[in-house]
Amino acid sequence: MEIRLLGPVEVIRDGVPVARLTGRPRTLLAVLALAAPEPVTVDAIGRRVWGTDPPENLRPSVQSLVFRLRRLLGPEADIELIGSSYALRIASGQVDASRFGQLVEAASRLDDPGE
Repeated sequence: MEIRLLGPVEVIRDGVPVARLTGRPRTLLAVLALAAPEPVTVDAIGRRVWGTDPPENLRPSVQSLVFRLRRLLGPEADIELIGSSYALRIASGQVDASRFGQLVEAASRLDDPGE
């Protein structure tokens, strides 16, 4: 599974787009994918998904949103509940934005051939 966040947000499996997300599920996917494989607390998810106006019943709202995201992504979506946090169990190399950041970092360590 590959998650594309640069450009249209989509999930690719075996080279085929399987989910193109919108709204809060898309935001949740981006939050979890950018942190992957590290967990993100329910409070942090609330701030990132709902901004300054999170629902009063945040924990069940996040649980419902995670359920919706799992259903949209299918059985390969490994979203794990760890205490009061959620983690997307995917290698950072499977997220295009993380891969891009890794390549930029690697390039910055190279000697400048113009010197």
